[in-house]
Amino acid sequence: MKRNLTLMGVLIAALASLAIAASLSFTPYGETVNNGGGSYTLISDTNAGHAGYGGLDYTTPSSFAFGDINYLGTQQTPDAGDTCVAGSPRFQLNVDTNGDGTADGNVFVYTQFVPNGCPGDTGNLAVSGGNGEIVGTYDLSKVGGSGYTNYTGAAAFFAANPSYRITGIQLVVDSGWAFTDGRQAITVTPTVDVTLHPPANMGACKKGGWQTVARQDGSVFKNQGDCIQYVNTGK
Repeated sequence: MKRNLTLMGVLIAALASLAIAASLSFTPYGETVNNGGGSYTLISDTNAGHAGYGGLDYTTPSSFAFGDINYLGTQQTPDAGDTCVAGSPRFQLNVDTNGDGTADGNVFVYTQFVPNGCPGDTGNLAVSGGNGEIVGTYDLSKVGGSGYTNYTGAAAFFAANPSYRITGIQLVVDSGWAFTDGRQAITVTPTVDVTLHPPANMGACKKGGWQTVARQDGSVFKNQGDCIQYVNTGK
């Protein structure tokens, strides 16, 4: 029995020391066309009979830290006559500010740069010194921060509010209203990469903690028991 407990302790310590950077999967919503090969056309058509928006909703653990976002960016090609405008396209970071597990507002991360317009490749918007440093990329006004700042400013805001957690990520196009034909279409090939942390021990699975951690392969837990089983067996 002592040997089994020792082995279990080694397993738990090994799990706690590991973290994996995973490219997140997503579910298309609204008027979104799958072009294959990771390319999607997001459409905002405000004419009668259309949804008015298109987007990708990323599968994430129920909450994680802003600093766990490693890569946030996309290649983007507007249809002829279209462009990035009025905050579209943008990534939306859903933020829980009071710890109840529900998003209280969004941080908008625009793919429209000032003064560089609508770049074909945004590069990484989640790194100091990258395209995320272009002023106006981040809008923190919906969660109590400044209206427009860069990645460094956003990182400082979350560092000053360590209890704030990201509960979801979307990439959305919704500014068809800004065009004379009522339609905006942007073809994107996005990358969203987040560091996922396995549970360090059984305690990390309790009191809702199972919703904030993930397996090494990036898959999330169904419930507390599923998380505890992973801690005990690695499966």
